[in-house]
Amino acid sequence: MNKKKQIIITGATGFLGLKLINKLLTKDFYIIAVSRSSIPSNLNNQQNLRWIIGDISEKLIFQNIKLSVDCIIHLAGATIGSNLDEQGYIKANELTLNNLLSEENITTKKIIFTSSQVIYGDKNSKNIKEDSSPGNIDSAYSASKINAENWLKWHQRKLQIPVIALRMSGFIEGGGIIDYIIDRAIENKEIELFSKGNIFRDYLPVKDGIS
Repeated sequence: MNKKKQIIITGATGFLGLKLINKLLTKDFYIIAVSRSSIPSNLNNQQNLRWIIGDISEKLIFQNIKLSVDCIIHLAGATIGSNLDEQGYIKANELTLNNLLSEENITTKKIIFTSSQVIYGDKNSKNIKEDSSPGNIDSAYSASKINAENWLKWHQRKLQIPVIALRMSGFIEGGGIIDYIIDRAIENKEIELFSKGNIFRDYLPVKDGIS
């Protein structure tokens, strides 16, 4: 029997984390989930799941655990909707990444990091194309994501392993303007288009993000 591939997933109880874990548990993987929260009750009896409680932004949490895994999927962090100040975004998005990849007790063959389309500049100013280039920093959040990607490049060089940064757009199921449009349409009310309808936004179904 082939040994199951082991994957560390941080941000395990976040918007993407739980959905990704549930998906991977239907496949031939062993998951090491990291979260500040306790394991959800529906996952208690999963044999291919190990749950580690800890805050990666505060300290190293693998000091007493030695792991050699096939991949780290780093989902932990704060979104633009968190409305943090500069230090808050540095802690949530940069420090978590650096702490995780500085863990001496972890070795991995690959790192997947969830970045954001905000690295292209104002998310309302343009459609993001395959050949789009990073734009101007327009918030503390975008600065933290650009800095995190640069730290990721440094760790790639230091660890000599492949890394992938997924520059995610908003999710259709993630609330905000999509819910506003749906709710207004269901209620047969007028839908106000901001900036005369000239603003473009990219959205992704969460199932495609998980895929």
